[in-house]
Amino acid sequence: WRTFNELPNLDTVILESKFPTDSPFGSVGIGEITGASGPAAVIMAIENALGGIEFNEYPVTPDKVLEALGKA
Repeated sequence: WRTFNELPNLDTVILESKFPTDSPFGSVGIGEITGASGPAAVIMAIENALGGIEFNEYPVTPDKVLEALGKA
């Protein structure tokens, strides 16, 4: 596992070019799926902190954590 400070630096480059699209407005999607990794990372961190207890839905609330620990 790496900490945030150990990750490599990334350069952002804007590339303007004609992109083929079926949209009547000429629009294309970019990066919509990248938002899905945040909740998964949070759940994985909670699971690791709790010794491998699995959660299969988001959000993981304090009540769900206590229930999984048998303390609810």
